[in-house]
Amino acid sequence: MTKTYKQPEQDLIDDFVATLKISTDSDISKKSGTFINTKCRGRGNDEYADVEYISDSGTHWVIEAKTNKTNNFPNEIHKVFGNLLKETGRDNREKCKYAILIPEDAEGDFRNGFMKIDHQKYIEFGKLIPINSVFLYGNSGITKKTWSELYDETVYLLNSPENKAHLLSAITNVENNQLIDVDINKL
Repeated sequence: MTKTYKQPEQDLIDDFVATLKISTDSDISKKSGTFINTKCRGRGNDEYADVEYISDSGTHWVIEAKTNKTNNFPNEIHKVFGNLLKETGRDNREKCKYAILIPEDAEGDFRNGFMKIDHQKYIEFGKLIPINSVFLYGNSGITKKTWSELYDETVYLLNSPENKAHLLSAITNVENNQLIDVDINKL
């Protein structure tokens, strides 16, 4: 029986790793030396996280990669939790930083999935592991966020120039004592 691998997830990992090699952020960059692992689960990798390495600054990163380009995307959201919990039980995890890696164009999809979870439970899970960062990767390169920022819709809305313009316009109208009509669905 031939195994089918998660090519979109592996493509995300490969592109992320290539960018780490040229990154100027020493906390995450890996310009020399080998990576501990850069293969997603199911590719003969059951010993390490999808991406695992020691950065140029000496930080041991343990990163689980997930994508929205699967037939069963809702299950990928749940797998984040299980895979990160599993990583905490491995040897040599005392001083590492845990993170997840998702495509930047999937941020909204993951946020919507995570927002179906009670906010306090979501935040507490991030403390239990503890999840240091969420890496978004895409055309903009690597963007680093916190676990709580991924859930926070306000941060997401304000990071969009179009949404920010709508909100600033509404605030200006309120400051000028004008009645406003904001179509929340356009934000």
